[in-house]
Amino acid sequence: MTAQRIRQGVFSASILLHLAALTPFVFTTRTETAPTAPSIDLSLTSAVARPEKPTQTAKPMPHPVRKEQAMKPAWQKPVPTTVSTTSPDAPPPCIRQEPAAESASAGTPQAIPASQSGNYLSIVRSRIEAKKHYPPFARSLQQEGAVIVNVVIGSDGAVISTSIVKSSGFSTLDNAALAAVRKAAPFPPPTGFGLGRLTVNIPLLFKLI
Repeated sequence: MTAQRIRQGVFSASILLHLAALTPFVFTTRTETAPTAPSIDLSLTSAVARPEKPTQTAKPMPHPVRKEQAMKPAWQKPVPTTVSTTSPDAPPPCIRQEPAAESASAGTPQAIPASQSGNYLSIVRSRIEAKKHYPPFARSLQQEGAVIVNVVIGSDGAVISTSIVKSSGFSTLDNAALAAVRKAAPFPPPTGFGLGRLTVNIPLLFKLI
């Protein structure tokens, strides 16, 4: 028994010696054959965004402002003109006879047709036309127009009042029409024609010929 144990002890010791001799070789082999882990590049290449070039928007071209040149009226030398005294384009005069004072409350003024008082109206109108004067200022500016003047004539032929019924659009011509009536007065008494106090609308035409 003792010899057998000795053999087993020797055998175990030899095995341990062999294992001790093989241990460095095994570790060296494992170290040499161990696969190398692949290296991973963890550096991230960040894409740098290139700044975009700002797009230039086309600015609207300003429209050229056309400067309107003030047209200066060409000065024209005043041309001698004749004033139309017959007034062919003027409307016929209107005459209205007012009742006498004693019968004024009995009725309103009665209109008298021009055919019944044609003689008197022709006299009044011809005398006013003879005194009508075309203002030089209005003539130089080529002003034309028709004026209707309301004239109240008393029974003695005197002018009681005058007023503009229709203006020509030019104060110079309107004043010339009123001045013509004043210069033509007094007129013949309406009583000599069987008429009394009258209210007459006289049209006066100012026209360059």
